[in-house]
Amino acid sequence: MGRLFKNARDVVDLDPDDFEELKNRVYSFYGKPSIVVELPDETFQNVIIKAVQQLNTYAAKIDRIFKSVQPNLGRYTIYEYERINSVLDVYVSTEYLIGLGLPIQSLLGIPMSFSATHNPEVLTNFVSLYSAYDVAKRMFGVQPIAELVEPNVVELTPIPYTETVFCFCITVNHDKDLGSLSEFEIRWLTDYCTATTGKIIGQIRRKYDGVTLPVGTLSTSGSSIYAESVEWEKALMEELKSRKKFAQTFITVG
Repeated sequence: MGRLFKNARDVVDLDPDDFEELKNRVYSFYGKPSIVVELPDETFQNVIIKAVQQLNTYAAKIDRIFKSVQPNLGRYTIYEYERINSVLDVYVSTEYLIGLGLPIQSLLGIPMSFSATHNPEVLTNFVSLYSAYDVAKRMFGVQPIAELVEPNVVELTPIPYTETVFCFCITVNHDKDLGSLSEFEIRWLTDYCTATTGKIIGQIRRKYDGVTLPVGTLSTSGSSIYAESVEWEKALMEELKSRKKFAQTFITVG
């Protein structure tokens, strides 16, 4: 396989049982086994790939990688993955924040607030400390800016000032066996494959609408199946985008 077109298994490599189960669920929507759905497995594989590519774009797998960072070193390679899609966030350690001179009370404020539900004075103190912490973050740049350097390098600004551990929240493509999909994503995948399959069936059948036979004019309902499937596919894409796991600015396409 050359550089222009990737092998299908680079995106999806379903277990044969899962492939057959997904295909049967989709085809049953169109009347199988009573009605034969004459699509080759290769075509249905391409349908699955298209659906998974949409999931990888708008609802990618999220992972959190803990890495040791060093002073004066701004670039860190995520060796766990050959390619990552985006960096959503970077979480710094408590010791890193304390080293910047931020009050320890602000870091412990949340557990303090639970014990202060019947003591407004302590809760007010927590709120003021939290506000001071938020201002300090903005003034001193506690939250590093992370930039993705393709394919799997994260560049931090500012560069860490001490040796510690950061947590990189990243997005990557879903597992090739699709075991990383959530219940919502499995349902969405099945519906999207069903809608896309309907478009293909509609395209095939509407070619024969109006053909005159000895017994009369042939009507396959191909045009209506195609139109309904197009609208369903659009609705599914809107649903996926509205449930995205991360901000639109982090979405990568390709």
